[in-house]
Amino acid sequence: MKGLRRISRTGSQSGFTLLEILLCLFIIGLMVGLVSVALPERKGQDLEQMAVSMKRAILIAQEESVFRSKDYGLLLSSDGYHFFSYQGEEWVPETSVSLLKAQKFPKDLRVQLNIEGESVDIDDASTPQILILSDGQLSEFSIKFARTDDKRSWMLSGSFDGALTVEAEGPS
Repeated sequence: MKGLRRISRTGSQSGFTLLEILLCLFIIGLMVGLVSVALPERKGQDLEQMAVSMKRAILIAQEESVFRSKDYGLLLSSDGYHFFSYQGEEWVPETSVSLLKAQKFPKDLRVQLNIEGESVDIDDASTPQILILSDGQLSEFSIKFARTDDKRSWMLSGSFDGALTVEAEGPS
């Protein structure tokens, strides 16, 4: 093999190759991307997610109610919320629909419930405060989600005809 010279390392050269450095930068960038997706983008976004999550659960309960010709109820407390179904003469915790399982609220979340414009003490109830009827009707309600250390809040509202809305309240 004339004309080709063999290149060899001389001395004590050490370090990382360009490929190794690029691979490390790629992994670091991937980790930063995953963390930024997992964390809320702005303060209060978790409140919005909580309101939207409850809205979805109520929509599922509405669909199940009409589909199964079964009345459902939503019981709120300061700890979380639970769906019930009306069977016979009593409210029974809902277990047949996995998407309607009981949910817990974060410790620093304040929840305020109004039914037909009247404030309701959520920790004093033993039966569901919000009714989801098999004909598509819904108790008129509003649920305010707020943090103890924040002036902003999110409101989930439901009307008699079954319409649900989520909107922000307070300074942006």
